[in-house]
Amino acid sequence: MPKGGVAASPYRGELRRGPAVVLEREKHAAAGVQIARCPVCRGVFAEHEALATIESTARRKKRGPSLAGVVGRAYEPPTEAMSCPSCSGETTRREWSMGTLVFVDVCVECRGVWLDSGELETLGG
Repeated sequence: MPKGGVAASPYRGELRRGPAVVLEREKHAAAGVQIARCPVCRGVFAEHEALATIESTARRKKRGPSLAGVVGRAYEPPTEAMSCPSCSGETTRREWSMGTLVFVDVCVECRGVWLDSGELETLGG
């Protein structure tokens, strides 16, 4: 934790998914928080708190995890752990929240979250 007790944003300059791919920042329409999307694989990188806001907004609007998305994800092979697009830190794979069957990569350094293509929509975002 930096001085002052406030966690730094994971958006530290240009966000990259590999040496040649720069993530495109955008505002999530329903929740009004900033996310970054990969133009190649359509995956999404977001701050931990932003993703929690997206999920809670979807729940308030009664749009929980998509059943089709959850069932489809249950049969997907696991992907390899990746380095964080923001700080290049190590990530760990875990289920976003209990029962969603959406497994995300969470950076152990900046707490940024990577969602593979379609996972944000499965969560209701």
